[in-house]
Amino acid sequence: MLRYRKYQSNLIAPFYTEILTMNIALAFGGGGLRCAAEIGVLRTLKRRNIKIQGGAGTSFGSVVLGLHAMGVDLDAIADLFISGKIIRTFITAPVALQVAKMPFLTIMRQLRSEECAGLFSGNEFRDFLNNLVGHRRIEDAEFPLAIVVTDLESQKVRSITSGDFGLAVQASSSVPGLFCPVRIDGSLCIDGGALENLPISSVKNLVGVDAKVLAVNVNPLPNRNGSQKLGVLDLVDQLLTTHFISIDSMQSGFAEAVVMPDHGVRGWLSRRRNEELMEKAIAIGEDSANSVLDALTRRDAMRMPWQNFAPGKEPVQSNFGLSKVNPLHHSYRADYAV
Repeated sequence: MLRYRKYQSNLIAPFYTEILTMNIALAFGGGGLRCAAEIGVLRTLKRRNIKIQGGAGTSFGSVVLGLHAMGVDLDAIADLFISGKIIRTFITAPVALQVAKMPFLTIMRQLRSEECAGLFSGNEFRDFLNNLVGHRRIEDAEFPLAIVVTDLESQKVRSITSGDFGLAVQASSSVPGLFCPVRIDGSLCIDGGALENLPISSVKNLVGVDAKVLAVNVNPLPNRNGSQKLGVLDLVDQLLTTHFISIDSMQSGFAEAVVMPDHGVRGWLSRRRNEELMEKAIAIGEDSANSVLDALTRRDAMRMPWQNFAPGKEPVQSNFGLSKVNPLHHSYRADYAV
């Protein structure tokens, strides 16, 4: 537990004021099906009439936040997760089948001169999302929106704030190896989670370094039985979860509050339909958001720089003292610190 510093109370106070004036910015991290919990967070914000100043999303966090920003009803977004339609559109066939087809796919892609080094193209997912939003563009969103991708050529984080919505989300969700890189404005882009899974720097660069950010981190600590058999997707899941936990800790210190829903979703790429688990994750997202917002309106919260919250648990003091935003970001700023 870190000792409180005299100036720390000033860090949360502005965010407390922003809550009272109902104006915050959102950073939605990626995590596949775990991002169902972020739907619950949005439901809580809507119920409390809290205005969203702007938002940034990475990978499936960009799916949830992006669809909401583009005007898709929250119940409709929830149904995509509960029914399993969103993941079956994302991963269009069993991975084992795609692996077996890979030699044929490679030959066909070479004949067509396609730039693709992955099991899936992601094009069906892109078209599905564009149809959902009526082919509206990112700049048509109801609040400023940034879709976070990793630019392979510059090797930096890149925020897409205009253009084809489906294409940007496709790139932001293109897990290396599973999906082909996506070319945007001449550059090949992959999953934003490669460099910035929790896009706090991106949303501050979008709406201003003084923005009061509520971040949502849906990736839990690994909790696996050593004797448990792991499939291909399970191994990818465990690898990426470990990576996300590492890089998310670098970003978390820049948010005024971090919600970490204890949703119970472990495998984040499963094509198996699990309505009960998705409904539970959404409900826990709501509870977690209520916990953090209630805590911020209590007087004792004024003394805490930022915290992680899970329903039914005490707030946990987290890493503190970072002094720069992500140096891998295109719009690197060194002029604000916590």
